[in-house]
Amino acid sequence: MSARTRNGLAVVLVVLGSMATLLAALAIYAHHVFVDRNGFANSVTHAVKKPAVSREISVRLGDALVSAAPDLVAGERVIEDAAASLVSSGTLDAVVEKAALTLHDAVFEGEAEKLALDLSDGLQILGSVVATQDPELRTQITSAVDAEVVELERNTLIKRAAHVGDVIDELAIALPIAALLLFGAAVAVAADRRRALGRVGFGVALAGPALFIVEIALETTIRGRGWANPDAVDQALGTFLGGMTWVGLWLAVGGAAIVAASSGRLRTDTADRLVDRVWFFLRTAPDGRLGRTVRALVLLALGAALLFEPLVVARVVLVALGFLVLVEGLTEIVSVLAGAPSRALAEAAAATSSPRHLLVRVGAVALGILALVGLGAVALTRAPGSHASLSLACNGSEELCDRPIDRIAFPTAHNAMSSAEDGFIDPNHFRSLTRHLDAGIRGLLIDSLMARPTNRRSSALTVLDGEVREVARRDVGEAGVDALEDFLSRRLAAPTGPPKPFLCHLVCELGALPMEEELTKIREWLDDNPREVLVIVIQDLVSPQETEKVFRASGLYDHAYTWKPGEPAPTLRQMIDQDRRLLVMAEKDGFPDSWYQPGYERLLKETPYDTATVDGLRSDESCQPNRGNEANPLFLINHWAAVYPPRPSKAKVVNEREFILDRVERCRTIRKAFPNLIAVDFAGIGDVVAAAAEINGTPPP
Repeated sequence: MSARTRNGLAVVLVVLGSMATLLAALAIYAHHVFVDRNGFANSVTHAVKKPAVSREISVRLGDALVSAAPDLVAGERVIEDAAASLVSSGTLDAVVEKAALTLHDAVFEGEAEKLALDLSDGLQILGSVVATQDPELRTQITSAVDAEVVELERNTLIKRAAHVGDVIDELAIALPIAALLLFGAAVAVAADRRRALGRVGFGVALAGPALFIVEIALETTIRGRGWANPDAVDQALGTFLGGMTWVGLWLAVGGAAIVAASSGRLRTDTADRLVDRVWFFLRTAPDGRLGRTVRALVLLALGAALLFEPLVVARVVLVALGFLVLVEGLTEIVSVLAGAPSRALAEAAAATSSPRHLLVRVGAVALGILALVGLGAVALTRAPGSHASLSLACNGSEELCDRPIDRIAFPTAHNAMSSAEDGFIDPNHFRSLTRHLDAGIRGLLIDSLMARPTNRRSSALTVLDGEVREVARRDVGEAGVDALEDFLSRRLAAPTGPPKPFLCHLVCELGALPMEEELTKIREWLDDNPREVLVIVIQDLVSPQETEKVFRASGLYDHAYTWKPGEPAPTLRQMIDQDRRLLVMAEKDGFPDSWYQPGYERLLKETPYDTATVDGLRSDESCQPNRGNEANPLFLINHWAAVYPPRPSKAKVVNEREFILDRVERCRTIRKAFPNLIAVDFAGIGDVVAAAAEINGTPPP
């Protein structure tokens, strides 16, 4: 066999060895983090302490507690804070570890049909903490025994998890052996063993960045699944996959050490000379001004590092020393394999006249490996397809497409921004704006207010003057305004900027969301759901000019439809074809004949919004005219028990499908108007979406 053939075969073996190294690293890592029972539990325990994951866990625990005692929703933010404290403090570590081990057994041993990270024991601890504040709640709380914060579907991969785990265990042993054999064969078959070892070093080093590319591909694929809490997913991925970066780094360092050793250039005496030069530079001032300036800056930086980060400096020095020692040892091994003294090896390397031949081959190896990994990354990250549905349905039904908007019922959330999920105190709902939309809500009643941002979550500083004061007086009376002023004077948080538009109901200290951010989320939802039409009514304590600014900044302005009074009502198809799939109204001060109409003046009429009892909603009085002209084309039915704080227990009764249908039919008969917006509190309770579908004569979702 000619030298050229032997070297070519060695290159092929190095490529295969590098691929085996990459796969071995993946298999060993997967075994350690996922397949190994204790390793998986340890990863889960660390993941739940990440801030966003901890917050999500606390929200899930709070939800479970409120599910057992729904009227606890008024204090859900306090409950979530207590849960977050338990999680982050390590109090629940044993509970989390037990739940993770149980989930691991269910996945890899098929011991349970239902797969979930069940923190019911943690829920009992949380319930005990809350119950100490109000012992009367203990009976309701102890009934909440189900706290499955993560639930998995038994898809094909999960069903075969036991088999996959066995394969990973086998590969974690076989692939490292295969990589060593391939690299050994590459060195043995090569005409020049020193160069062959250099190629092996490059092959090992290239497996490092390749592993990093695989990590990015996996993270991108998982992130692209449209998670409700992407921050929590990112932090959990950092825990489970972040270690791959360090594995890749060590592969790269190890490969570089092999390359350096095979070259024979980085010997201990070379390192000695380098240290001598550095020491001479530090203790001897150069003659030129530039040299002296550079030396002074280096000394200042080094001195500051030694003063403020001595451990970091020590670590850098020790890592560099370790690298040199590693290279020295590998150089001796190379000299033995090459059949020459290490000194002669170094001289031969220095005498090499043209390294281009070696570089070309190594480059070919690098390109080949990166190309293969790149193709795999593309396959992994390729989008599964556009979210845009190919269906011709409009708001879920083809029957609605050619129906004018004033002949369609929209299930609607009252005070839609006020949710326990977003941290509001005394909220009107459990879930956020976009979660409402995901659940089938197509109408949003929201309140806008100018307020000052703060450093507290979901909170802003209310400016109680002018029209805001008048609205407060109308809602809570003069005594309520006095109490409100006293509350606001306490300044529970420090302002962090000038007033800007927020979504909140009068008292932004109890819950507020930046208006532009929430409108951006709605715009993104519309982009992902191109066959859906929404209606938004704004209780406008923000000027039309400021409102238009935030609509433009969010991109939602481009979706707004202009329906001028006197013109025929648009059909859903017309709005969809024009991509103007949003009808926006102000309660009071919009722009006439524009995208932002003053609703009650031109388009909207309603029922009373202050009916306080369930029996009151059964009465004819609850259907009487309130705001808006009777000739206006759209009819809003305010369908909630107006008590404070809002009660899920009330919503459980009035949001029942039959209750809604009975009241809608009563109001429809009394007012002789088609019900367009059926607005409820706690839209996740009951059947407002199904009731609206029945009114529309379409199948329930």
